[in-house]
Amino acid sequence: MKLSRYNIEKKEDKSCLIYNTVTSAILELDTDYEKSYYEMKEGKKCSKPDLESALLEGGMLVEDDKDEFAELLIRNKIERFADSNLTLTIAPTMACNFCCPYCYEKGREYITMSETVQDQLTSQLKEKYQHIHELTVSWYGGEPLLAIETIEKLTKKIKSVLPLGCKYNADMVTNGYKLTRRVAEKLKDMDIHYIQVTLDGSKQAHDSRRILHNHQPTFEHILDNIRECADILNISIRINVDKTNINEATEIFDWLERYGLKGRVGYYLAPVDDINGVCNNHICMERPQYAKEEIAFYKEGIKRGFMYQGVKPSNYGVCGAISLNSFVIGPDGALYKCWNDIGYSERSIGNLEKGIKLTNKFVEWLSYDVVKDQECKDCSFFPVCYGGCAAYKNKICSSVKWNAEEMLELMKEMAQ
Repeated sequence: MKLSRYNIEKKEDKSCLIYNTVTSAILELDTDYEKSYYEMKEGKKCSKPDLESALLEGGMLVEDDKDEFAELLIRNKIERFADSNLTLTIAPTMACNFCCPYCYEKGREYITMSETVQDQLTSQLKEKYQHIHELTVSWYGGEPLLAIETIEKLTKKIKSVLPLGCKYNADMVTNGYKLTRRVAEKLKDMDIHYIQVTLDGSKQAHDSRRILHNHQPTFEHILDNIRECADILNISIRINVDKTNINEATEIFDWLERYGLKGRVGYYLAPVDDINGVCNNHICMERPQYAKEEIAFYKEGIKRGFMYQGVKPSNYGVCGAISLNSFVIGPDGALYKCWNDIGYSERSIGNLEKGIKLTNKFVEWLSYDVVKDQECKDCSFFPVCYGGCAAYKNKICSSVKWNAEEMLELMKEMAQ
C-alpha cells in the first residue's frame, strides 16, 4: 500500500490535518499518529492498523500498483462521453432588466424563444434522446424570469416527450429581481428547485453595478424576494467580487442576518473573470490575491455562524462544454457548447432545425485534453479543477492551490 499522491497535509501544534482532493475526506491525526503517517511517507510500513484503516476509508491510502492519475483521466472520459444523461442549458430570452458593467453578454440580440423553436427542441428530444435516463435543464439568459411564460410552456412540452422513467432535474440562474413568492411557487411546480441569485457583497457595491436600465437600485428588492421564497426554493447566493468591492464583501453577512436568512440560504464567493474582455480596466483579481481574500471572507462568515461547505472535488472534470451530451440553446435555436459563447454566431455548432454541424469548434471542444502540460499532471489539486476551464485553455487554477492549508483549517472548524 502507498499514500495517495492527492493527499494535502497541514501541520498544527499538536496535530496534523490530512485532506484528499479526490474523495474530499479529511482526517486529523494527533502527534503519535502523525509520526506514523510521516514514516509511511518515507516508505515504512504503517505501525498502527487503525490509522491504516482510516486512511484506506478516506482514499488516502491506495494499492501500490494503482495509477491514480490514469484512473482520474479514465473516469473523466467515461463521464464526458456517457450518453445515458443529457444536460441542456436553455436561454429562453437574451433580454435582461439589468445593465451590469461586467456583463459579458452585452450587445446580444434581445429575442424570446418562439413556439417554433420550442417545438424544434421537443422534436429533437423525441427523435434522438429516447434512450436517456436523466435530463438536467439549467435555465439561463439574459434574465430567464423575463420569459416565465415561455419556461412554463417549454417545461410542459419537454416533460411530455421524455422517455418513461427518465429523471428530470431543473435549476435556474437569475438576478432575483422578479423572483416573487408567486413566481417561486410556479418554479417549484415546474420542478425547478435550485436557484442561483447574485448579490455583489455590500448594498453600496451592488447598487452601483447591478442596477436596472433606469439606474434604480436592486439590492434590497432582491433580498425581499429571497426572504419571501427561501422556504419554497433552495437558493444559493453568488457574491461576485473584484478589486473594487472585495473590501466590502463581508457586509453581505450583515444583510443576510438583517433579513433573517442565516441558515436559510447558501452562499459562495466568486471572482469576476475576464470573460469576453470584461476586465479591460484591470478590475479582476489575480488568483493568488483572490485566494487570500477568499479565506478572509469565509473566516468572517464562520465566525458569525454561517455554514461553509469547504473544498469539494470536481465531478471528474466534467464541464458541459467538453461533454458529448451537453448543449447550450439560445432563444433563436442556435446550439453552443459553452454558455459564454451564447449569442456569438461564429461560435455556434449548429441549430435545432438542422442539427449539429461537425465544425472545427465542435471537434475542438470534444477533443479537448484536460492535461496539456506537466504542471497540471504533477499538481495535487488536479482532482479539484481538472486542468482549469477549457475555454481558457488551463489559464485559471483553482484558488485552493494558494490557500489549501487555510481552507483545511476552516473545514476543521466547521466539522467541530
